[in-house]
Amino acid sequence: MRGSKILVIEDELITAESIRESLGRAGYAVTGVATTADEAFALVREDPPDLSLVDIRIRGGTDGIEVARRLAADFDIPVIFLTAYSDNDVVSRARDSLSYGYLLKPFEDRELYSNIEIAIHKHRADRAVRESEARLRESNEKLRATVIGIAAAMAVAVETRDPYTAGHQRRVAELAAAMARRLDLPGDTIDGIRIAASIHDIGKLGVPAELLVKPTRLTALELELIKTHARAGYDILKNIDFPWPIAETVYQHHERIDGSGYPRGLKGDDILTEARIIAVADAVEAIASHRPYRPALGIDAAVAELGASRGKLFDPGIVDACVSLLKTGFGFTTETGNEAAGCGPMEGGNEET
Repeated sequence: MRGSKILVIEDELITAESIRESLGRAGYAVTGVATTADEAFALVREDPPDLSLVDIRIRGGTDGIEVARRLAADFDIPVIFLTAYSDNDVVSRARDSLSYGYLLKPFEDRELYSNIEIAIHKHRADRAVRESEARLRESNEKLRATVIGIAAAMAVAVETRDPYTAGHQRRVAELAAAMARRLDLPGDTIDGIRIAASIHDIGKLGVPAELLVKPTRLTALELELIKTHARAGYDILKNIDFPWPIAETVYQHHERIDGSGYPRGLKGDDILTEARIIAVADAVEAIASHRPYRPALGIDAAVAELGASRGKLFDPGIVDACVSLLKTGFGFTTETGNEAAGCGPMEGGNEET
């Protein structure tokens, strides 16, 4: 647009002065004329232009195409190339530099002005899009941080009522995320799995605390009360607008692929992949850490138990991913500070897997 500042980078001073005069007549402000890359960057730092006209062949060891790349990358300045050469290689290299135009000498003044106006408008539109995308990314990152913070607070709320399993949800989240990576799931899906796993027992807020810390085997009635936590967790989370299916994942984390799980007896692919992953991680962690009623088991027990339940209770591919991690040394720190890896019982006890 008229009044815009233009930098001319041209090795022929007579041509450069002619362009300067033409731009001046049209109402543009020429910030300077450079014949080398060093002169050009010095002028840009002194007074950044709105656009630069760049001859592809300039003096010194750097050509105009490289100058254009640096102007775009380091200063966000759009470029229109000026050249007397039109071979295919030059044209291809110029286009690859993301320039906003390409004029062959000699050119008409009105052609130059038209290209300048289009380039400046397009560059400003491109910049507006980039800034909008950057603001959106920043907003999403803040939202994600808020969600993670909420999940962490929820996890703490659960664990303060159940000191014997403090850190359980965090360890399940570590293993579940590692399994998801081993399965090559998308990064965003992995984030959702980590969040869901970190609060998968949120429903235990509604379970009597004495049952959570009971040092002996649960009665049948007590076990049924514990089982209500999957639905209770769903009810707590269902109205929160997470960017992942957190509530439904929490609801399903005790379902088993043969239909023997709870609370709805879902089977196979009716169970979310996220929930199937957390189910395996939850089973592994259930016995990896010390409990007042039994010592932690080791990795051999984990592999054996998962192998026995592969394709029955748990998804075969997910079991394979978990076993692979366990065999290659994956571990998580228990509340006693020891590295532990093991598999909890598939039924019974207070593990509630």
